[in-house]
Amino acid sequence: MSAVAFPRGTEVRPSQTVVRRVRRTFVVNTEHGLHLRPCALLVKAVQPYHSIVEVEAGAEKASGKSILGLMALAAAYGSEITFTTVGEDAVQAMAAVHHLFATRFEVALHAPAPSIEPVMALAGAAL
Repeated sequence: MSAVAFPRGTEVRPSQTVVRRVRRTFVVNTEHGLHLRPCALLVKAVQPYHSIVEVEAGAEKASGKSILGLMALAAAYGSEITFTTVGEDAVQAMAAVHHLFATRFEVALHAPAPSIEPVMALAGAAL
């Protein structure tokens, strides 16, 4: 039998990390589809989060943190794209994506952080 020794005063606590998965489909609402500017805004919005962000359009998939990947999806106006965020801050990352689509990507680059309430309601979670 082996034992593990910890210095006095050290508490061993189980990890309290909660990994969430949020999936949401949006309709591309920018006149020219997901061109460079909306792709750049999407990447800028989700980059600060630790969550994995995956985007699907038709049979194609891309990382939500890659401008070139998003542009390669060639999502035209009116097409549906599905975002999946997975991680501790998945709800917050999805709220950032939701905010861009809700404002038709007409946000200032230094806008305040979006509210997570609309995404939490969709996920059925309580605040």
